[in-house]
Formats: sequence, structure tokens, C-alpha cells
Amino acid sequence: MRDLVGDIPQPLDRFDCTTIPRAREFDLVTFPEAFTTTQTLLDLAKALATTGVHGCLHMGLRPDTTKSHLFSLPQLQELLVGLQEIANPELGDLKEFSEWLARQQTGPFNVGCVLSVDPDGNLRVCLHPKIVRSKFEADGLPTQHMVEADLLTLITLVPVRKEFGTVTLQPLICSDALNLETDRRVVPPIIAVNRHADCIPEPPNHVDIVSVATCTPQPGAQTAKHVAYRAWHSQFLEAFKAAAESPDCGRHHFSVFILANYAEIDKGRTQGGLSGAFLPIPPGPHQFISGVTTSCWGKPKNHSRPNNGWSIPDDDALACWSNRAFIVCLEPTNPDLAAMARVMDFDVDRLPRECSLWRKAAGVTSMQIHVCVFDESNTMHLQHETMTDA
Repeated sequence: MRDLVGDIPQPLDRFDCTTIPRAREFDLVTFPEAFTTTQTLLDLAKALATTGVHGCLHMGLRPDTTKSHLFSLPQLQELLVGLQEIANPELGDLKEFSEWLARQQTGPFNVGCVLSVDPDGNLRVCLHPKIVRSKFEADGLPTQHMVEADLLTLITLVPVRKEFGTVTLQPLICSDALNLETDRRVVPPIIAVNRHADCIPEPPNHVDIVSVATCTPQPGAQTAKHVAYRAWHSQFLEAFKAAAESPDCGRHHFSVFILANYAEIDKGRTQGGLSGAFLPIPPGPHQFISGVTTSCWGKPKNHSRPNNGWSIPDDDALACWSNRAFIVCLEPTNPDLAAMARVMDFDVDRLPRECSLWRKAAGVTSMQIHVCVFDESNTMHLQHETMTDA
């Protein structure tokens, strides 16, 4: 985070030290579920408040460095008070969350956060609780059994330059993206903002980006050609497909999903690792860089399969399939990218709802991979890893 949001002071000469702006700004960086502690978040929020305009940082939270990522009500109140002391109360960013928290009788909750700085230099803060409990958050102890929330969250970014349209972001935590049954008998967040939009003040017509902080194992598999790969859970694949075509997801038909996951989830090295993006449009005509893996929704051009499905590496779907959508992710098992952490950096050439049907969309462009390295002072930095075309 420090490396992403802080400019690096570089001396122009030995008598001058001027901050050189980064050549590349970011619009959104998504980190995994249970990613950062309350204290680190508060330190980051204070730093952001003095650094100028940045994109959105979306991260899953944990109260401290102990094993549990769930917040008790006192811990959540402490987090809220800390952010209220930093944020401008006149903006009302935390008002709805504060009122929701005051109504809760028990916990614990799983919570995420989005931070940004608006064009007027104001720190903007959004806290959002997890609504759909995963099977890993069901526990025999009440202090470890996650309570499902009932607070929907959308963020609409309004540009200063009016030639650009608004962009709406829906931040979610892992199983929030899935169509699972809930204790409250409420529908999951993606369906809810469509079916129950009357509970949202001035609901947007489109949700452009769904940012998903995840912490989920993903099974390994092997193709007939003995190519090992990491597979997406069918429930995630079904969620991507439903967002693009289900009548219950009308506001999400053109949504881009951004997903961040841990490569290894616990000390037992349970494998996760698929971090990337789903776009509900065909992949562009260009090749992707090595170090990433793709899975396409479509079928072979030679008509060997009558129905659409998800591709595996043996299919060579980018070249041999007619595709309707695709997922591009960091390749978790790539030995050339062994590092403590990796970041996939890319542009979405046009938001899908802005793509003309008369043109072939470019999709994901300008891809880079950054790895974390240590310098001589044992400080960790992101370093661009040069990767060739796949």
C-alpha cells in the first residue's frame, strides 16, 4: 500500500529533493479479504488525507494480527470512531454504516473498506459488512460464527469533467458475490441491488465494477495434456455468467468483476491464488503476456461442442473459440513469478456498457505484473516484472 499511494522523493540535484509524481496513476486497487488491520487502515487513511487525488483502494479488514478476521461489536465501534476522527463528518460517508451498527445486537461481522481522496482533497471512506457467510465462517463458537449483515453498499463516482459519465462500484467480500442462501432469507447483494433497488437512494442504472476481496481455496486440476492449472469454483463461474445474463441482474449485465485472492491462505498452504478480472465481452484480438492465465466462456469454432462452456488450457480458446466473455488472472503456479506478493496491473480499454457493438472491443490492455522485492534497507517495494507475450 505504501508503495502504491506514496510518491518517491528523488533528488534533482544534491541541494534539492523534489517529489517526482508517478508516471502511472491507478483507478482501483483491490486487496484480498481479511487483508489489513484496523491500525494499518487508520494509518493509511491519515496518510491518504495529505497525498492528494488517488484512485480507490478496496481491502478486506481484520481487527488485529490475531488469527480471527471477524470483528466483535466493540472492535467495529472502535474502527468506526477511528475513521470518523479522520474523515470529514459533513460528507456523511459513514452515516449509514454508523446507523446500521447502532441497530446490531450481536456479532461478529466481516467488514471491508474502500478509501479514496476526492478532487477537493477530502478523504472519502466506505465501510461495508459481509452479507453472505461462507462455509469457512460457520463455527461452533459464537465469537467465531460470522453474523450475516443486511446493509447494501454502492459507490457512485461523479467526474469533474462532465464529458465523462458516472461510474458505479459495488464492493463485495468473497461469498457476497455468490448466489447462496442466507440466514435472513434475503437475496445476495448482486441480486438485491436489482430486486430491492427501492431501498437505495437514487439507485444507479448500471453497476460498472464489482470489486471482490476474496480469501478462498481454489482446486487444482490437470488437463489431458498434463498441464496443471488452478480451476475456478463452479459457484463463482455461475455468478459471473448470471451477472451477465440473468433477469435478476439487470444492472450488472455490463459489470466488470475485479477479484483479489491470496496465493496461499494459511500455514497449511491451502491454495488460492486466482486474482484478476472477468469481463462480459469477448477478449480482444491481442495476445496476453506470460504469467497470466485465461478462461473463456464460448465454444470451439470447429463446432466440436454444441453448447457454450468454460475453457481450460488445452482448448487454446483465445485462438480457437468463439467467445462471449473471459476471465484473465495471475497464474498462481508460475515459477518465474515467485514472490511474497504480486500485483496484476491492467487497463480496461472501455467499460463494457460503453463498447460500441459495431467495433470489436479491446478488452484488457496494458498489462503488467509487479512483484514485491526487498531493497538494501530491507524495505519492500513493488518492482515491474518484464514478461513476454504468451
